Amino acid sequence: FSNSARRFIISSVIGGSSVKVGRRNPNLNQLPPVTPITYTTSWDTTQSQQLAGLAREAQTAEQRMARTQLWARDQLRRMATAQAASLEAVSQSCKSSYEHAERTIASMRKSLDDARRRLAETRRQLSALRAQASS
Repeated sequence: FSNSARRFIISSVIGGSSVKVGRRNPNLNQLPPVTPITYTTSWDTTQSQQLAGLAREAQTAEQRMARTQLWARDQLRRMATAQAASLEAVSQSCKSSYEHAERTIASMRKSLDDARRRLAETRRQLSALRAQASS
C-alpha cells in the first residue's frame, strides 16, 4: 500500500465514515449530522483490529516484494557478469584458434615452397641425367 492508502485506512479506523452505509441522500444538504464514532462495541474493536492487521500484512507483503526485486536484480547482474566472462573466454579461445590456424597455414606454405624447390631441383637433376644418358 502507498502512504496515502495507509492514511486513508487509519483515518477510516480512527474517524469512521461520515455517511451511513445503505442510506441514499439525493440532496447533499440533507446529509445527517456527523457524529464521532466511539469504540464501545466489540464489532468496532474487531473491525479496527482487522484493518490494522490488513495494514500490517500489506506492509509485510511490500517488504517481501522489495526484497524479492532486489534479489532478482542481483541474480540478473550475476548472470550477466557470468555470461560476459563466458563470452570473453569464448572470444579468447576463438582468437587463439585463429592465430594457431594462421601459424599452421604459414608453416604449410613454407613446407609447400620447400617441396616445390626440391621438385624443381630434382627435375633439373633428372634433365641433367637424361642429357648425360643420351650423349
